[in-house]
Amino acid sequence: MASYYTRLAISHYSLQRHISFQCLRRRNFVVFAIETSCDDTSVAVLHSPSSSPFAATLLAHKTTTSPNRIYGGINPLVSLEFHRSHLATLISSVLPSLPNQRKPDLVAVTRGPGMLGALAVGLDTAKGLALAWGIPLIGVNHMQAHALTPRLLSALRNGEEKTECGVLAPAFPFMTLLVSGGHTMVVKSSGLTDHTILAKTIDIALGDMVDKCARTILPTEVLKQRGDAVAYGAVLEDYCFSGREGEDDVYQYHVDGSAARELDDRMHLEKWGDWKLSKPLTKTGLAKKLMEFTFCGLGSTVDRYFETKAVPGEENISEQERKELGRELMMLAFEHVASRVVMGLDSLNDDERRAVKHLVVSGGVAANKFLKHMWGILNPSSESKLTK
Repeated sequence: MASYYTRLAISHYSLQRHISFQCLRRRNFVVFAIETSCDDTSVAVLHSPSSSPFAATLLAHKTTTSPNRIYGGINPLVSLEFHRSHLATLISSVLPSLPNQRKPDLVAVTRGPGMLGALAVGLDTAKGLALAWGIPLIGVNHMQAHALTPRLLSALRNGEEKTECGVLAPAFPFMTLLVSGGHTMVVKSSGLTDHTILAKTIDIALGDMVDKCARTILPTEVLKQRGDAVAYGAVLEDYCFSGREGEDDVYQYHVDGSAARELDDRMHLEKWGDWKLSKPLTKTGLAKKLMEFTFCGLGSTVDRYFETKAVPGEENISEQERKELGRELMMLAFEHVASRVVMGLDSLNDDERRAVKHLVVSGGVAANKFLKHMWGILNPSSESKLTK
């Protein structure tokens, strides 16, 4: 599912591209934004005052999500019909938020990447609105919107660059780790529209793998409690770390190669047997050097393990083992991601590396608290801002 801030970033990205000339002849600048790239139907209205052109106010935001649980995940045809049925209603609901009921200055819409049919619903509607209002239309790459999320957060805080948690609006150039249900990539962002992909997945995205494994690991009764629209990765995280709230370190993590990690591995093997999970691209020297992500192997290993344990009509894997297996899965996947971020930095020349001061982690998976916890241990001196 597309994150809340990503949808708003689509609007703010458009605002930043055009504010430099629009604010010279208008008192205000208003962007009307539409997002239909996947299973979320969303609209937003952002406003930038003439007194502070690089600040923004969210005037309205409405979103709704198509059902997915009964289909075992996102169904493209169901999502397409859902967008068609709900987009007009959402647009009508936010129109009263336009300042002084005047038309906006710009219509922004997700142009990709995403599901083609779903994207077409938003694009066709946005084109119609832009034509009717007689205003410009801009198509936004929502991967760029992910990368520019910190600039949106800064704008929504009236241009504030830092918070008590650290840097909010990193200066260019900065590194970006995009981790979502559809994409996993490391990007060097040198400017508002200047982004270089340093690494990307060769099969499926991190979020996609976690979602698919969640549907295997999570007990049926847990999923039934989450309604018709399920964020599988978030439910898996909640499930795997529930019951540990009283522990000193809920998201306990030991670095690979440490004595504590070796002890954890031995305990899992003695307790549950061999899950056969391994960190991707680590078995050969050549694989370790590839600037790529791969997650299919982890997902397939989980599927095979459950198949060997399957007994018709019975739950043959205990709740405790499901939770520990889920934590192991996330840990190995997140370590793989972190290793490619380090390799991305190492691939830069000395001057480029010195210029990069911050790392942005953005996309739906960035909300995972275990990922944030691991990053704090793997990179304790980092000034990065982990952003949802």
